[in-house]
Amino acid sequence: MEIKQAELQRIFQRIGDAMQTGTDDDACPIKAMQAMSQDMIIAIAAGMIDPVEIAQEELVLRGFDLKGSWMGDWRRPCGKAGNF
Repeated sequence: MEIKQAELQRIFQRIGDAMQTGTDDDACPIKAMQAMSQDMIIAIAAGMIDPVEIAQEELVLRGFDLKGSWMGDWRRPCGKAGNF
């Protein structure tokens, strides 16, 4: 499953709306930063932590490639929940 242009537009719109209104906590990057510890924010700001690399790794752990295409969950080779 690859993310289509219309889906990307919807995601960007949701993030933009969340940043302006502050009403959608899941889509608002500002809210995500506010939930982080000060030490984590300092480490990111100082370049000690690369949030892009972490996001890329998280996508892989969720079974997606960097384009949003479903690649499968390597932690569940049989495709069954709970089969780790």
